[in-house]
Amino acid sequence: MRMKKKNLVLIMKKKNSKLIWNNYEKFSKCQTEKNVRSECKNPDEFKFDGADEDNEITMKNYTFTTAKMMELLLSMSTEIKQQSERQTEELKQQIKEQSERQTEELKQIKEQSERQSERQTEELKQQIKEQSERQTEKLKHVKLEVVEQIEEQSTRIEMIEQKLDRQTVEVDHKIDKLKRELEQSKKMAMPLDHASGRTLKVPAFDGEMSWNVYKTQFETAATSNCWNGKERATALILALRG
Repeated sequence: MRMKKKNLVLIMKKKNSKLIWNNYEKFSKCQTEKNVRSECKNPDEFKFDGADEDNEITMKNYTFTTAKMMELLLSMSTEIKQQSERQTEELKQQIKEQSERQTEELKQIKEQSERQSERQTEELKQQIKEQSERQTEKLKHVKLEVVEQIEEQSTRIEMIEQKLDRQTVEVDHKIDKLKRELEQSKKMAMPLDHASGRTLKVPAFDGEMSWNVYKTQFETAATSNCWNGKERATALILALRG
């Protein structure tokens, strides 16, 4: 800004110097014509010669002294100086006003930028808050679903355990019943006739073969031996015991 102002002042000084010389020439010409007319002289009869050693400008019978020209130049210089000062003040005022406008514009731009930044920050905070709330709500639902599934699985496991307990009790009752029947059968049954050669031995149930295969073998042996119900039960208990 200072360099710009300095350059403008230099340009104004150059223009003022040129203006002084041009105004001087115009004034000299006008003043000469005015004086010639006042003495009823013909301007064409006048011839302008160069300045002599006493710095005088001669037009036949009329002479302008250097003192008058210096007075004129001083007056013009004063006027031009005042005009230059006015122009300088105007230029300063323009520069000041322009600087104030630019400062105000920069201030407005800064305030606008700050407001925009605040709005963006608030929008971002709101988005983060909403997203966090959605995630929290989603996690809450997932947690509830997991809890419900765990409770459901716990209920199923409890039901299975209860069913197994009932089945175990039933099996124990059946085993006890078979044991009692076996003891009763031992007391009441007659010895089997092994000498006739028609008794088939029932293999022991080791658990390796399937129950269906073993059952078929047992039924075959029981039919071949002509066993009744009690004999079948006794043979089956012995086979199961191994």
